[in-house]
Amino acid sequence: MVKLLLEMKVVAKKYSSGYRDEVCRFTTDFDVPFDNNKSECSISIAKVKQKVSCDFRSKEGADAFAGMQSFIQTTHKQSRSV
Repeated sequence: MVKLLLEMKVVAKKYSSGYRDEVCRFTTDFDVPFDNNKSECSISIAKVKQKVSCDFRSKEGADAFAGMQSFIQTTHKQSRSV
């Protein structure tokens, strides 16, 4: 409930600060999703990896994981095989 209220506050702030067209674009352009599920799914993969391995062992390892996931997810979204 608190998370929803915080999200609503952010949307209201953007709406009132001149981003009305961007915030409400999904009402006129049906190619624009009304939620950010794809972004949340992309982030959740890294969070699960972080929780399972009790954090990344080094910055280089985290960067390598991020690079590989970025490549894999981009090719998947473009309907290509990895």
